[in-house]
Amino acid sequence: MSFVIGVELGQVSDVTAIAVVQSLTLPFLRTEEIRERRWVSLRPVYQGPDGKEVREHPPVNFALRHLERFPVGSSYVEIRDRVVALARGLLGPAVVLDATGVGTAAVSLFRSGSLYVTTVTLVAGDQAAQDGSSYRVPKKDIVSVTQVLLQTGRLKIARALPHAELLARELVNFRSRVRAQTTESQLDWREGVNDDLVLALGIASWQAERNPGLGFSCSYGVSEMRVF
Repeated sequence: MSFVIGVELGQVSDVTAIAVVQSLTLPFLRTEEIRERRWVSLRPVYQGPDGKEVREHPPVNFALRHLERFPVGSSYVEIRDRVVALARGLLGPAVVLDATGVGTAAVSLFRSGSLYVTTVTLVAGDQAAQDGSSYRVPKKDIVSVTQVLLQTGRLKIARALPHAELLARELVNFRSRVRAQTTESQLDWREGVNDDLVLALGIASWQAERNPGLGFSCSYGVSEMRVF
């Protein structure tokens, strides 16, 4: 199992939200080695719900474990320190930060500490781009991932979570209004006063779906040894 902390970082006049999503993977048992004539393949072996070994992992389910909001005027230092504290309570979580509405100084502040941070900038259009640990992702892609996970029952949200009811209302009312223009300045970043929770959940779900924490599979070639 693995965790993703999604940080929807607002401007000074905005609310900031944090969502923690957990990947509900099957228990990892071991790595299996398969030898063929010129190839060696490594693949993970999991324990299925019935206790038997499973080599093909089913689609991973996810659970929203934590929701938190910071009021308008909260300092970036305070928010960064809270994210660090949350990360310490988890086992090596991924941290993804929405950098759409903030400057490079705020991003640098989060990256200056003990966190390894992936940043996402929401853009209009259809093209995604990557530069190291920084991503430019169409907003509709973030929205689509969350919608599909919810509609297929792969993302669970506990009603007892703080702000869960507010999040549910946001999800019902939230609509992607990405326009035809492709410049970031023309993107409707936050469309409503409470979209912070939806976007925090969205970027966390996007990252969790990309890297759900499954075991590593690979194959490599080996030279045939001849003995004379």
